[in-house]
Amino acid sequence: MLKLSSSALLMVLAIGVGSQSVMAQEDMVSSEQPVKKVIHSMNGSSGFVFNKLKGVSEVKSQGFDLLIVDSSKDVSESQLKEIQDQIEKGIAVVIDAGAGTGTAKKVSEDLIGFGIDSEAIMIVKSTDSKGGYVVTPITSATKPANTGTANAQLDSSAVTNKQGTAVSNTISDIFGI
Repeated sequence: MLKLSSSALLMVLAIGVGSQSVMAQEDMVSSEQPVKKVIHSMNGSSGFVFNKLKGVSEVKSQGFDLLIVDSSKDVSESQLKEIQDQIEKGIAVVIDAGAGTGTAKKVSEDLIGFGIDSEAIMIVKSTDSKGGYVVTPITSATKPANTGTANAQLDSSAVTNKQGTAVSNTISDIFGI
């Protein structure tokens, strides 16, 4: 009887150890796959940010975590209110435009009271206790002409991170695609 009990115990231990290694492998596989963003477009879909992200994201009208507003057409007062509500809920908002246009600045000014001379602008409600917004310019180009704009300054190879690596605010840099 003792022999049977020890055999049963060894079998239970083997199953337990085996299932843990299977679970560990499952965890490794799922953590290697990037999480798809859920995006929603408002006021059109002609902007360069939306067109780049739609291929690697899920486009939905509900349950999105990124609202992309096309600023190539006028944004109405009711749309501005809806955008502000989304920001207050913690949803990131990108004021998008066609590459090379400056229409995002005007929408940003209407929305939060200031703008940046950039092709697109991402706005997120700050989690700081003082409030405010985190505002990030987004550029379509990787090496624009030095025009003195935020896009040119951010894309310049002279802009570096703490490690000394050149950085820019392209879609790839910001969204990791």
